[in-house]
This record gives sequence, structure tokens and C-alpha cells, in this order.
Amino acid sequence: MKRTGILFFVPLFMMFTVSADMDPADSEPSHDLETRTVAHVAIVVRDIEATTKAYAGLFGMEPPPIRLGKSPDYMGHPTEGKAKMAFIRLENISLEFFQPVGGPTAWRDFLENRGEGVHHFGFWVEHLDDHVRYFEAEQMPVVQSGGGEWGQYRYIDATGQLGIMIELLEKKD
Repeated sequence: MKRTGILFFVPLFMMFTVSADMDPADSEPSHDLETRTVAHVAIVVRDIEATTKAYAGLFGMEPPPIRLGKSPDYMGHPTEGKAKMAFIRLENISLEFFQPVGGPTAWRDFLENRGEGVHHFGFWVEHLDDHVRYFEAEQMPVVQSGGGEWGQYRYIDATGQLGIMIELLEKKD
């Protein structure tokens, strides 16, 4: 009986000790993206055809079309790198798949350094440049950027602070 009391008391004590040491300012976000919705999760893969076929099978749907994206700016400079891209749209979120081709890109770096996996979370924002200035001031630089008829995007390297990159997307007016 005494063991049960101790086992209950120790986690309870630790919980109060940890919460008492936390500064309330530490728990508040330092920047508000003004959204609480993840638009998509992006996954970098070696074989986009096989991967999207497997994911489509998981959801009982046909594999999505695959297209070749435009070359982005990478590390502040134009690059010849591109990616094959495909999108699986689910009810609550989209899954983006990228297979790097050609020259250097954030996708290629990720694949070479970490292997296949989740590359970034994407968020639709307004006032993209304001958000970028904030992140850069917090040592989270833009590593890749691009866009098209729909608008523009920036990949923010937040791996040191958040463990993942984030993508900020802004629609054209």
C-alpha cells in the first residue's frame, strides 16, 4: 500500500515542481501566425510514384497526378533544382509529396541529410513579409522561396527552435 502512495505522490510532486518553475511568459507564443490551421504536411521522398501509390491505397483513392515544379530560389539564389510534386487532399488536411530532382534545394538537402520524412508544415498567412522579418530576427532564416499564379511561399528553417521547417504561404490579392 505504501508503494502505491509513493508512486502517485512522486509524479504529482514533479508536476507541481515543474509548473512552479515555469515563467508564464515562457508559455506564451512570441509570435502569432494568426492561424490555428495547418494547411498541409509536406513529405520528402525518394520515389514519389511508389510513395503516393501507397498513401492513396491507404485512403482508398486513386494515386494523385505528379507534376514537375518550378525552380525556386535556394539560400537566396536561383537554382536549377526542382521537385516532382503530388498532393493528396484529405478532409482535414493535405499531404504534399516532394521528390527532388536536379540541383540544390531544401528538399534535396533534407533527403541527403535526414532521409525520407516530414519536411515541413505549411500555413496560409497574411502579411508574409512581416512574418519573415520576425523569423529572421529570431535566427530562423528563409532557406527557399518561390511561387506562381496562386501566390508565394517561404520555407523558414525553424529546425533549431521547433524541430522542423515551416512554410509560410500567401495568396495573391
